[in-house]
Amino acid sequence: MNPIQFYLYGVIESNHDYQLFEQLKHMGLIVIQYEDITALAEEKAYINLNEMSKDDLAHLLIKHQKVLEDIMQTIKAPIIPIKLGSFSQNASEVRQILKKGYSLFSNTIGKLNKRVEIDIAVTWTNFEDILQQVAQNKDIEQTRSDLLSKNGNISATDQVILGKLIKDKLDEKNIITKKLITDCLSSHCETIKEHEIMNDQMIANLAFLIEESKIHDFESALNQIDKAMSGELHFKYIGPLPFYSFYTLEIIHLCHQSIEQARYTLQLPGRATSDAIKKAYLAKVKEMHPDVNPEMSTTYNFDELNKAYQLLTQYAKSVEVQSGNNVICFTQDLVKANSIIVQFKDS
Repeated sequence: MNPIQFYLYGVIESNHDYQLFEQLKHMGLIVIQYEDITALAEEKAYINLNEMSKDDLAHLLIKHQKVLEDIMQTIKAPIIPIKLGSFSQNASEVRQILKKGYSLFSNTIGKLNKRVEIDIAVTWTNFEDILQQVAQNKDIEQTRSDLLSKNGNISATDQVILGKLIKDKLDEKNIITKKLITDCLSSHCETIKEHEIMNDQMIANLAFLIEESKIHDFESALNQIDKAMSGELHFKYIGPLPFYSFYTLEIIHLCHQSIEQARYTLQLPGRATSDAIKKAYLAKVKEMHPDVNPEMSTTYNFDELNKAYQLLTQYAKSVEVQSGNNVICFTQDLVKANSIIVQFKDS
């Protein structure tokens, strides 16, 4: 049976009244404060995301985001989301996280006041019509004509050639349309982040960071695009949301054993600078290059090297932020003192 731990949702300011915190507690949340910031958590059996099925992971994500959105609606103020599946062993460790990331939390919450995230997925309303339009492109018609005159018919190989041309032309059309959308909306938001395109029918999958006072103007601009495109586009509008795309916190727990293994992989001494870690990594990459060492299992070793380098770089950054010292020691005591790294995801 998995131990009960604190499942973390997000960080908010502590300057809310008593009744608001009571509402959060009635939602099943635990309120853990450090100075003027507060973490919101829930007691839950520990879950390892790597061991979950896709369906269970999807259900957890839906619940995670629903709780965050309910919190945002309740407090009517910014919440910095914490990455899905983040646990702490106890309240003391949560306060350590708040202490470690205090400057990051305080600065970020201040910047996000009266701002929200809006997500928009853009697809073609009638994808089959768009494909037919693309297929009638003069370059594609000319290629089809050339293939017919050369072979007398369209073979399976010719179909592949034509299919690739149609895909390329569709991609061009999608890129032009996406640029039109972002150009029209960019003046009504602070920043835009692009997410993965899920299929050929999808033109854009975008997140916008917007001041609440500009949401009306943003929506008006979106309606103008819809009108200009004569209903060819379908906009899936989601929001207002917490800042999933821009400011999701990631909490990394380090242990001495993993640091030692990474140090051994890069063959570093007992102390090193960030530059020395990078030089050791590049030297090992060069050593394992197939031109230098053709018999080495390249894929496995490069993966191991990259993980070691990323881990030691994170550790070095943590030590430098905490102590201001750019010479990093790998002793057990120092690793323990810097065992929690708080950063924004993908930072």
